[in-house]
Amino acid sequence: NNLYFSTYNINSPEGGLFKYYNNKLTDISKQTNIKSKALWCLFYDNETQLLWVGTDGNGLYKVDLSKQIQFLNSEFFGLDELQIQELYNDENNITWIGAKDYIIKLHPDLSFQIMDKATLWNNNIKLKMDSLHLI
Repeated sequence: NNLYFSTYNINSPEGGLFKYYNNKLTDISKQTNIKSKALWCLFYDNETQLLWVGTDGNGLYKVDLSKQIQFLNSEFFGLDELQIQELYNDENNITWIGAKDYIIKLHPDLSFQIMDKATLWNNNIKLKMDSLHLI
């Protein structure tokens, strides 16, 4: 099995995406065409076999480890900045993106809904630092 790590100022001053396999750690940032060095979080979707990589300010990478990389930057979502802190994929294959000041509900067809702080609190959505819970 492969293990994947996102780093930011840990293994190198720039950070990156790393793969650990057969007791060897390899920087696969260039191989996967990831340009951001401030990688914050990862989520691997077993069903679609995609690796989602959240960045600190640059957006979201959707990585098919056997094929192509798709990058959804902050402009894709109509935002000036996108600091992704948490990723979760639910049973309906909707990817929930926990970002600084926002939660984004991303559908498989890449349509999305953005909820800001005011919307979240007005709709009684309770946020926890380590996970997202709808009440």
